[in-house]
Amino acid sequence: MLCGGACGFASCPQQKCASFSGDAGDPTALAMCLITKSDGSVAPSLLPCGQIPCSDGSLCALTTSEKVQSSAMATFALMDCASEDFGVLFHHNGADSLVRYADRAVYDGTPIPAAPAVCPTANGVSLCGGGCGSCPNTAPFPAAGYVCAGRSPLHPIGLCVDVQSTVFGQGFPCTRNTSSEGACTASALSCFTFKVDASSQSIADANSFEIDSAACAAAVSNYPGGGFCTCPP
Repeated sequence: MLCGGACGFASCPQQKCASFSGDAGDPTALAMCLITKSDGSVAPSLLPCGQIPCSDGSLCALTTSEKVQSSAMATFALMDCASEDFGVLFHHNGADSLVRYADRAVYDGTPIPAAPAVCPTANGVSLCGGGCGSCPNTAPFPAAGYVCAGRSPLHPIGLCVDVQSTVFGQGFPCTRNTSSEGACTASALSCFTFKVDASSQSIADANSFEIDSAACAAAVSNYPGGGFCTCPP
């Protein structure tokens, strides 16, 4: 459901209209209604993309252009996990820069692919989505459990990320340090980074996930789409 500009605001329940093409009060701004619960609260809650692993099928987006910063890195830091509908709307209105895929890759309007019906072989890596099924102990943030993260055009299958370890453990997000890459089996957790397009790699490097060290090392060679594993210091 669109709102703002010629679409008006009355169509949105509880006036939950997210502006992206201008100030919220700009009568020419086009935006999209946020889904609301029966009690009027926004659902699902907008969660910071740079601080948690977004759930399967989500992407990263600014909910308003008022958050746009001077650099792509700073803009990403203010993005929330959001429905792919945001990406479709933004793309058709010339605002690709306000969206990124869940693996941090640049957004170009390409739909998030359906997870394959047959799960690929990836020894030592916990994959999810499609034929790979769901992650163990799946639970919505902030409950302890795993989130299926990262599915995008570059990474057609999701990677199970332990929310309890990443968010409440030794720190999140972690940052890739190329000088300490390796097998990473000495410590329980290591820093996994999605391999993305060259223009986005620095953003992926700075916004990585802590996962089990053995799985991290295996993902470097076995995770479809590729990634990097940085050993803890």
